[in-house]
Amino acid sequence: MYFLTNLAMEIIDWLKDVKIFNGKEMAAMDKNKLVHFTKKLLTEYERVQKELGYLQTDIAELEGTSLVTEYEEKSSIEEQKDYILNFLTHDAAELKEIQLALQKTLDGTYGICERCGQTIEEDRLEAVPTGRYCKKCEEELEKEQR
Repeated sequence: MYFLTNLAMEIIDWLKDVKIFNGKEMAAMDKNKLVHFTKKLLTEYERVQKELGYLQTDIAELEGTSLVTEYEEKSSIEEQKDYILNFLTHDAAELKEIQLALQKTLDGTYGICERCGQTIEEDRLEAVPTGRYCKKCEEELEKEQR
């Protein structure tokens, strides 16, 4: 995590100085927004990493109690493990989404809808910094999945 934080700070410093990015001239506002969202993504990354650490500690503690002989206690422990494993799975997926968004900041594709190629609305990125689709495409995808 230390490596990622240092790398991210280098990216942010680089973005502040860059004039042309991915073949296009960047306006100061564009750079400031990109720096803002990069910081937001890094904050989320660190939060999820900490949560994963806590969950892994909880699982290890429950593993240590697997010698309990009472059936009801074993059942309760297994339910707790399943509950924690669901959180671990969710957090691992969230980390991948954050990493993908950070990679997009480097590629110059952050904030571009993967489906239609249009700019993702800023309010959407504020709410969901890992957003991959604009509002219109997200709604269409949700309709298709129903």
